[in-house]
Amino acid sequence: MRHKIIISGVLVLGAVFLAGCADDGGETGPEIVAISPADGATNVAKSTAVLVQFSEPMDESSCESRFGLFAGDLDTIPADIMERMHGDFTWNADQTVMAFHPDSLLMDSTMYSIYLQAGMMAKDSHGDGMMLSGMKRHGMEMTDGIISRFTTEKTSLPKIVTIDPANGATNVETTTAVQIEFNRSMDAESCESRFGLHEGELTEMPMMGMMGGMDGTFHWNSDSTMMTFQPDSMLMDSTMYTICLREGMQTANHDGTMMMSGMDDYGDQVENGVFAKFLTK
Repeated sequence: MRHKIIISGVLVLGAVFLAGCADDGGETGPEIVAISPADGATNVAKSTAVLVQFSEPMDESSCESRFGLFAGDLDTIPADIMERMHGDFTWNADQTVMAFHPDSLLMDSTMYSIYLQAGMMAKDSHGDGMMLSGMKRHGMEMTDGIISRFTTEKTSLPKIVTIDPANGATNVETTTAVQIEFNRSMDAESCESRFGLHEGELTEMPMMGMMGGMDGTFHWNSDSTMMTFQPDSMLMDSTMYTICLREGMQTANHDGTMMMSGMDDYGDQVENGVFAKFLTK
């Protein structure tokens, strides 16, 4: 009889052990299936949203509070995740894909770091949240999460193609109009507010709001790549004029800002912009 009891005990312990193994294999918890942009991705559109796909429906609050998108190449866990970029979250219908939409376009040719902290909870879960083992292969492993990095595209920043009259031109007609040609379609308001035509030879860039100088009318071609300024009155004979062009002109879709490098071949560089000077006949 004693032998039978021992055997029965062994069988019971074995059953418990096997049941425990089955539980461990079946209750793996939520895992990350994919992150987009993927870790190491390059040439990513500046309008991109960040997508995180999970293996099962997730609790939205626990996931959103453990997510952060940061400008720069992070190699440590952020001291304050509240310093993350601002934006909005959306989810698919079955709550397996979380999308983060930044409030503004990402910067040109810049590395960004996605931070995902362990502890994200499955929907209707009453146990522990996502472990680090459920996040592996999707970024650099930290002590309590992962960091996944991507780099945005390098777009063609706006540049000046030609200025007419050109810098240093002489014998210019007094009825001339000033034409500025750009390599991209431009935002009229930002360009016109940073343009000025002034009588005389200026040495300092006028302040914003005082750029104008002479009164006149602006015209643009159909694709917004050519800005023409027509003075209201004829220019004076044998007189030096200064075309003022200030940094900060925007592309039409506001995905690029003109820097000094896009202007300095067409005038004399001064603080915040360039001067192109010409002499009338």
